[in-house]
Amino acid sequence: MTTPATEAARLRLRAELDEVLGTAPPVRAGGDPRPVYRLLGERSLLAPHWPVGYGGRGGGPRDAALVVDALVRAGVPDTLFMLSVQIVGTFLLTAGSDEQRRRLLPELASGRRLATVLYSEPDAGSDLAALRTAAVPRPGGGWSLTGRKVYSVGASVADEALVLARTSVEAAKYQGLTLFLVPLAAPGVEIGAFPALTDEPLSDVLLDRVPVGPGAVVGPVGGAWPLVTDALAVERTGVEYVARAAHWLDTAVLDLPADPDDALAEAVGRLGGAVMASRLLSEAVLDGLADGRPDPVLAAGAKWYASEAAGRVARWAAEHAGLASCLGAGDPGAVRGGLWQAAYREAPGLTISAGTSEMLLQTVGAALLSGDTADPDGPAGAAGAADSAGPRSSVSPGSSVGPGSSASPRSSAGPGNSADPGSSAGVAGSGGPSGPGGEG
Repeated sequence: MTTPATEAARLRLRAELDEVLGTAPPVRAGGDPRPVYRLLGERSLLAPHWPVGYGGRGGGPRDAALVVDALVRAGVPDTLFMLSVQIVGTFLLTAGSDEQRRRLLPELASGRRLATVLYSEPDAGSDLAALRTAAVPRPGGGWSLTGRKVYSVGASVADEALVLARTSVEAAKYQGLTLFLVPLAAPGVEIGAFPALTDEPLSDVLLDRVPVGPGAVVGPVGGAWPLVTDALAVERTGVEYVARAAHWLDTAVLDLPADPDDALAEAVGRLGGAVMASRLLSEAVLDGLADGRPDPVLAAGAKWYASEAAGRVARWAAEHAGLASCLGAGDPGAVRGGLWQAAYREAPGLTISAGTSEMLLQTVGAALLSGDTADPDGPAGAAGAADSAGPRSSVSPGSSVGPGSSASPRSSAGPGNSADPGSSAGVAGSGGPSGPGGEG
């Protein structure tokens, strides 16, 4: 709930974020954000929603959204922040051991160390539970991990990875899965590269009998699946999509004529309404998390709506800017430093990462038809969890898969197949983020 006191605190936090980011060294497209993260961490601004004892400020989920918004507006890559702080950090806060929390959380909050997530595999597409990476016990204790993880974001610069592996074969495929913390400098870890449509590099990670100790296990052995599904409400807040949509639209409006015609004014108004609706949905998810009432169905709807809205803004802005939007950063004729080319390339992956639009609509639709919140361990929740295997992804050229997402390279789920945001499918009865005449 927002009160005058909390609103004033958020305004102060935003001012501090803007102050630090305004003096931070610029990060080129696809560059290394770690120096900027460390500057934020020095003032406990990287994870302000974490407890003070772990390097935060004791704030709430909306404070994390402010960090994302500030990073996006400053042009600093935020994907590794989402993975390190929002995903891995949340797993440690909720399921990590006391030793894991003491050792890693202050380092992650300071930016001195970063973590990524290794879920997706070549043959584990939308069905994450079909993964083949195996962890076998080592004589004397610990585990040995062998497998391949693909479309990872941040593996080339991260220090730790949260790896999902199979520790036993059970009757139910959702059983026997375990989460491990793996140092990426460990022997047996080989990190290669994938070509990517977006600026952020993607990694192909091979695990060849990588040794980890017994203290590397996060949560119960064989019981990772409920943790993965429970984390979806955190992963699908939609904050990064809202931040992109708002930033792109605000920037595009700066280049509009002072007296736009009716069609242009209507297009901007519709897009602005979609951005506002996205923000309200995202804030509802965040407030539920703050109150200890995570809602996986609302989160699925918020992520779907916000990602589709962001993609629509990106396409409209690029088309409105004309041929100059085809030029990238570094080209003297580029519009806004190549922002529209980068946004246009990033847009398809937004509807794939953290769950494709199709899977999210399935989750929402199943809940609406049943008249109740979807069980995250049931068929709809499991499908949505499996589809979000690789959070915060980009799109690899030549396929419809979202790297970092769990979709198989041969999956039909992709930008060309995503739900039409202007269709009658809606979130809790609301229409999708439509624009006049398609893109307006």
